[in-house]
Amino acid sequence: MYVNFARPYMASSRAAANGTKHLVHKLGFIQRDVDQAIFFKRMAREKLIVVMVHVDNCTIASSTYELLVDLKVRMRKYVEITDLGDLHWFL
Repeated sequence: MYVNFARPYMASSRAAANGTKHLVHKLGFIQRDVDQAIFFKRMAREKLIVVMVHVDNCTIASSTYELLVDLKVRMRKYVEITDLGDLHWFL
């Protein structure tokens, strides 16, 4: 799934990137050491959700659809988001 944050969320791309990272941390995700734009959260043995952040948007991959829905609901408590649907390719 691909999510875009509303433009008024942050004024500049640097502020947007920092704000998005702060939001993901606030939601309980752990930042990867090897790539500062990748966050993950493991809820149970087989439940994993990964968020890849780029400025004011993010790509979300999850082991279950329910985790995606829950994350979107929780994100909407803090920021306005646009769900751009399923990701069909990733480079």
